[in-house]
Amino acid sequence: ASGSMSVLAALTLHKMQEEGVAFNMDIDIIGTPDEEAMGCKVDMCNAGVFKEYDFAIMVHLDGEETRPNSQFLALDCFRAKYHGKPAHAAGEPWNGVNAVNGVQLAIHAMDMMRQQVRPETRIGTWIIAGGTASNVIPAFGELEVTVRHTEREYLNGLSEQIKNIFEGAALCTGTTVDVEFYGNPYDDMNQNHRGTKLIEEVMADMGLDFEPGPAALGGSSDIGNVSYQCAAFHPKLRLAGEPKVCHSKEFAGAMLEPTIEQTIIDGATIIGGSLLRLVEDPTVLEEIVGEFTESLGE
Repeated sequence: ASGSMSVLAALTLHKMQEEGVAFNMDIDIIGTPDEEAMGCKVDMCNAGVFKEYDFAIMVHLDGEETRPNSQFLALDCFRAKYHGKPAHAAGEPWNGVNAVNGVQLAIHAMDMMRQQVRPETRIGTWIIAGGTASNVIPAFGELEVTVRHTEREYLNGLSEQIKNIFEGAALCTGTTVDVEFYGNPYDDMNQNHRGTKLIEEVMADMGLDFEPGPAALGGSSDIGNVSYQCAAFHPKLRLAGEPKVCHSKEFAGAMLEPTIEQTIIDGATIIGGSLLRLVEDPTVLEEIVGEFTESLGE
């Protein structure tokens, strides 16, 4: 639905232009696929796609609240593949090397690490492969780890610690480990207060019930990387009905409810309304760009 809102806003603005409305700026719609896994906006940032823009906006649906912007955590994701030696778990376990022991020890070490990290840190784990039968010493185990923090610089240090944990767990269990970076590194969200205030004004004029400013902490998104190439904004728009956990089955099911049509229109209106205000008052865009430039120390 996020793409639908952007497309609807773009079609509406294009129709206005055809009917004679003059825009004093270029407005583009850019397809940005695979936000959840690989984070292709990062690849686009690496190619410099967004550096020529002054303002970028997308709207994401939310199950609990509406806000003019989001606060994202920087994220790194790793996959560690542990290799051991198979053996019968009852007949000759001493001849085996348990790869899943490496996985388990790495998880325990990260749990111990949590005591010393800053409170904004988030560490998530997923055992992708953990053996196939209880009577076999597993020769292979695989673990995915996502580590997040509000600041990219601090996260870089945490990631180095986690890579050391992977190696240390292998050393302690007699296994070997292959570590790969999975997907792209996501940056935290570079906040732009003037632009957020603009979006708040649009939401207020629409009569939306919203919470001001970004939430204290959130998940992660590749738009964080965009926000270091131009002023970028990620408003959240609440789905109608009962609260829903984001990305749950109930959340997905809401896309088929009759109320989704108005929600998509509201999201397109947030995007289009924000851009039209910049057209009407270019000094606001100058203030947004000025704040963005200052945030980079330029």
